[in-house]
Amino acid sequence: MTILTREQLKDYGIKVTQANGTELVKLTLELAAEYVGEAEKSVDDRDLFTARINKARAFIAHLISSLNMRYEISSQLLNIYLYLNSELLKAGIKGDATLLPRFRGILLSLSEAFGEICKEDTNGPVMENAEPVYVGLTYSKGKLNESTYIGEKSRGFTV
Repeated sequence: MTILTREQLKDYGIKVTQANGTELVKLTLELAAEYVGEAEKSVDDRDLFTARINKARAFIAHLISSLNMRYEISSQLLNIYLYLNSELLKAGIKGDATLLPRFRGILLSLSEAFGEICKEDTNGPVMENAEPVYVGLTYSKGKLNESTYIGEKSRGFTV
């Protein structure tokens, strides 16, 4: 049921390990928008449609749970997230994809806004103990090779 390819999942995994809090919010919004878009395409398959709507709602629920209500903007974001969650729930129950492009647009607009905030956010990655990721290109006879090094293969304790 996954809509992401193995390569996309790997890319998102790398992004998550290197992301600060603002970048994680941006990635979560992008993924929610992706699932809303895929739900729109699968409206003819009710089970798949509902599953994708529910996945988007799960991402929104995560965004709601991670809001820091000490900041004024959080209450405004909470209202937007609650609205999206409620409307996606209705769309899932009714099997109606009519408003999904609008909801996807809202999610993408929020993602874009967080992208701008990311440019000014100087905090380090949330995952402090993550392996460094090195990506590079090498040349070999007649072709270009992309390589990714994610550090040690063994994590945790070894005996």
